Amino acid sequence: MKVGLFVSFWHLCLENLPDGRFKKCAISADAATAMIRAAASARSIVWVSRDDLLAPYNQRAYRRHEELCELLRSEHGWPVKIEDFLSFADEDSRLATATPLVFAEVGSNARLLIVNCYYKFVDRLDSTSDRETLFTIARDTLEFHLIEQIDGDTQ
Repeated sequence: MKVGLFVSFWHLCLENLPDGRFKKCAISADAATAMIRAAASARSIVWVSRDDLLAPYNQRAYRRHEELCELLRSEHGWPVKIEDFLSFADEDSRLATATPLVFAEVGSNARLLIVNCYYKFVDRLDSTSDRETLFTIARDTLEFHLIEQIDGDTQ
């Protein structure tokens, strides 16, 4: 599969940027949605995560990714689910691993879209609330940042 767009929630790492010059710009939700749909249609999209979403110690990261996937589906019609962040050994395999963020390298034909958001206290607390359920995504804080290489420049 030829990758045209990598998508990460919240994170960027140095491995994403090989030698060269890059530009980063904030884009609108509509522009991000059009980009996601085009890349999904062309099967040139890879969803990546800094966190090992399948590790038992990363249940919080898994839930946060699920929550953001749900918001993007409901608010913007993005075709994303938590399984999109997983890589499988083959089509019939049940063995999976989270596709690591370090896999995403911005280049002349591959861009990186970072989806960011902020959190707020939940509207209602009850006696069963724990620290993990005290916060929810503030829907009006979604941000979309696009990173791309300038003119295929490498130094």
